[in-house]
Amino acid sequence: FRQDCENSGEFRKRYEAVKRLEVIGVADTKAQESKMLELALEGDDRRVVVFFREPGKASKFAAALVKKDVKPEQVVLLTGTQRGHERDLMARDGGGLARFQGEGEERMYLVATSAGEVGIDLSGTRLVTSLDTAEHLIQRFGRLNRFGEAEEARAYVVYTPLKPGKDEDLLKALDFLQQLGGDASARRLFEMDEPVPFPAEPLMAPLNGWQFGRWSFTSVE
Repeated sequence: FRQDCENSGEFRKRYEAVKRLEVIGVADTKAQESKMLELALEGDDRRVVVFFREPGKASKFAAALVKKDVKPEQVVLLTGTQRGHERDLMARDGGGLARFQGEGEERMYLVATSAGEVGIDLSGTRLVTSLDTAEHLIQRFGRLNRFGEAEEARAYVVYTPLKPGKDEDLLKALDFLQQLGGDASARRLFEMDEPVPFPAEPLMAPLNGWQFGRWSFTSVE
């Protein structure tokens, strides 16, 4: 990586892009939603990315932004309930996601679930997320100052009280965040001595024949 940084200014800009990290604990879910809304609205960042684990909470948060006098066209909602074709349309020139691939005058908000973590080359200069497992958080940090477009960008992780024995993966993720020491840059993540605490058993879903039939019914031209 040192050699890559020396040979490519573009690589170095992305690898060393400054990403300040703050981890915030709150009393309950209602306080979490309120704090995340406050963090998303403050500052003058033109590209704000907000992540939730559940599609329902993401939809609710997008609606809450509009109630705070944010124009509907300034809010892009991206969840796994949307088809890949729909997401591709959003990423094309003029689509909502395309505005997260470059600068623009109007402030934009992307509210997403894990559907926004991979597969789309987008970036924000302010990231607000609920606590998730470490591998999800790392992907989300990759959507912050992704192109090294800002001198400094900030990530906020807001979490509610966790229970030992029930929230072990999230507790490990919280410990992982504390080890970062307020630095979520790609360089810091790569140079960490401790391994990333991946869940012991990833979630798995059965694949059935009838699903292929349903997926084939699309409006792709």
